[in-house]
Amino acid sequence: MSNEKEKFVLAQWLQKYASEEPSTVLRWWFNPVLWVLITVSLVALHSYYAAGEVGIWAVIIISSFAGSIVGALTILQVTERNWSYMKKHINIKSVKKRLSELEK
Repeated sequence: MSNEKEKFVLAQWLQKYASEEPSTVLRWWFNPVLWVLITVSLVALHSYYAAGEVGIWAVIIISSFAGSIVGALTILQVTERNWSYMKKHINIKSVKKRLSELEK
């Protein structure tokens, strides 16, 4: 890993460590809004398909893309929920020390 990349990653860790604000994906409204958007999109896609305006490949590709987005957001939510447990085990002094070494 290059020094610039390492510096960037460590700075992100420090920022995340210092932040007490929950991520957007953990807000109470996020999952209901996500599922409403996905449902509306899939119903609209089904309507377009039934009307003959889009082909089966478009349905498959768009549905796969929607599923990939939901999967990625689910992984992100699990990661964010586990952050509070992992945060206690980070040696923040070591991170700060290495960051100061890289900045020289």
